[in-house]
Amino acid sequence: MNQKSLLVGLNACLMIANLVVAGYAMLTFPHLTQTPAVQAEELRGGVPVFDPNFVVSDETFRSTRAFPTTESVQATLNRFNSPLKSYSEGGKSAAAWIFGAARGTTSEKYGIVPDLNPGLLIAYLEKEQSLLTMSTYNTQTDTDKRVQNAMGYGCPDGAKCNPEYSGFANQVNYAAYQLEYNFRLANTTNSANPYQTNKTISTLDNYNILLTNAATAAQYRYTPHVYWGNYNLWKIITAYGWGRSEAVYDMGQIDSVNLPGKRVPNADNTPTEVVTLEQIKPVLSRTIPDGEQSKEVENLQKFLRQQSFFNYPYITGYFGSVTKAALEAYRAANSAPPPVIVVAQPVPNRCQTLKNQSWSIGQEGGAVRELQDCMTKAGVFSYAGGSTGYFGSVSQAALARWKGEVVAVPVINNTCNDLKSRSWTIGQSGGDVRALQQCLKDEGKYKYGEGITGYFGSYTRSLLTSTPQTSCSNLKQQAKSWQIGQASDSVRALQQCLKDEGRYKWGAGITGYFGAYTKSLLN
Repeated sequence: MNQKSLLVGLNACLMIANLVVAGYAMLTFPHLTQTPAVQAEELRGGVPVFDPNFVVSDETFRSTRAFPTTESVQATLNRFNSPLKSYSEGGKSAAAWIFGAARGTTSEKYGIVPDLNPGLLIAYLEKEQSLLTMSTYNTQTDTDKRVQNAMGYGCPDGAKCNPEYSGFANQVNYAAYQLEYNFRLANTTNSANPYQTNKTISTLDNYNILLTNAATAAQYRYTPHVYWGNYNLWKIITAYGWGRSEAVYDMGQIDSVNLPGKRVPNADNTPTEVVTLEQIKPVLSRTIPDGEQSKEVENLQKFLRQQSFFNYPYITGYFGSVTKAALEAYRAANSAPPPVIVVAQPVPNRCQTLKNQSWSIGQEGGAVRELQDCMTKAGVFSYAGGSTGYFGSVSQAALARWKGEVVAVPVINNTCNDLKSRSWTIGQSGGDVRALQQCLKDEGKYKYGEGITGYFGSYTRSLLTSTPQTSCSNLKQQAKSWQIGQASDSVRALQQCLKDEGRYKWGAGITGYFGAYTKSLLN
């Protein structure tokens, strides 16, 4: 995290200066006096779309909806079988340190009292060190110093971590303080700080980003990378429903929607001002002739860039084939009425509605996941893969128990064998793939970093061969000719092989991106 070690020193200097310079209010940043308009989450195919200019809402930054207590943090660590679930330091559990740091009871420094969403800190622990999902990691020996450097605080890119901030409690407390400090700083007009709302910055991975709100500015000041820093943070919070919305999504689906349309670095990726839908409605509804060059087309390109449809490196104001294709894609994706934020019914009523609904084997989606969550709360649904969003025989039997019915659900003992013997094709997805991956996971073979994805890629295919090691060897041999910047399932499979060998230890986990770090492990 290239700037964190620098920020520590700079913040200290600024704090000292504040004590001696009359009238300079660096440390008494007020909270927002006005609440900015809530930005609706864009969905594509029912999956959220990543907006680099709006990583985290201010509401999500402060929310305790998902984590109102220390016990709720502990429950999540337990549910993921996190290596931190039994970890303690100074007589306090990891959950207590996380919640205390987020809510400012252990992390107050220099008059700054954090008031954060505990889920934000948990997402950082996963993004930086995989401390939510790496269940086999030994926190006592801490051989990779994942616990000692849990939040990546004081750990600049390409340099050793500063031992002054070492230790789990230290890390979560300093990180919480830093994020709160960054948030408040974003709402000042200090010309020495580029991380202010409505300002454009250049990230370390060469993207121009418009900081549309204070929470987003706070994240970029902590981690000045789009990929794989802030994208992964957003993905974790979004997938698990830890923000202002309780909706949950599959990580593999989030990647499949967002990664193919990654923006182009080293380019004019971000307009200097946000173009709203209201501003652009007139040009969206009319026929634009090929070759038109106007301010209207320029604003259209800015709007489509913000929506991740226009990926040409520059805003030109010229309506050509690239802009036309982007406009057509946007119109196709938004042909249905735009999503609205609906206040959910009380859980008992919603669960009762789902309970009485008709369900069929093979159904998939968010409603199935909600049903499974309701059945989990009712104590009738327990599946190793958690709430999968797929209605299969396990869900059918659980629903029958919930209703008090006696339904004969056929048990096929050789289901796993049948699944493994099928003819699979790279790119297949769905409930059957999830079932296959669960079988392989139960056998101790499937160890993919992002869990059950429902996507049949190179990694899953390698587990069906009699000599998976040969597949890994072949991947490593092939990778020697890969170019830096390649992103694919093959890269993910390679990283998983290297991780299984104990060599791949990248803080953001399996990324699918072939960079200098992954390449270095081939030597």
